[in-house]
Amino acid sequence: MTDIEINNERKMHYEEIDPKPKNGMLVLILNIALMIASGLGFVLAVSNGIMFLGFVAAFYFFLVGPILFAGLKILKPNEALVLTLFGKYYGTLRGEGFFFVNPFVTAASPGESSLSASSGAGVSLEAMAGAGKGKTNISGIHIPSKKNIP
Repeated sequence: MTDIEINNERKMHYEEIDPKPKNGMLVLILNIALMIASGLGFVLAVSNGIMFLGFVAAFYFFLVGPILFAGLKILKPNEALVLTLFGKYYGTLRGEGFFFVNPFVTAASPGESSLSASSGAGVSLEAMAGAGKGKTNISGIHIPSKKNIP
């Protein structure tokens, strides 16, 4: 690779992509209706002995329908989601609303710290009260200051 190709690749990573989301409410209602129809189709297929219809109905009800629910994203005001598809940048979703995006993307809010979002660790009120006498780390363990050590 030449330097020009490397620079062009790096420039591509800084461009923001709009993932073009669909209306989430439309997809939600359509998916629920299709899941109900596939459930009824499965019952009809079992009662009449139609194996192909039963297979297709069960496939949608147990596999496709639940996967489509994973693509529904809700954004509050002043919130954004960075979407990645198998580790590669897919786009940034902005603006409040109810959206449907590719169900296989992973969404991360750019404002959240990965440590606080994944572990749920927070600082307790008791730890904050003792903060004046020493330091408190993120797990709430009090570390005494050098002035308090005899």
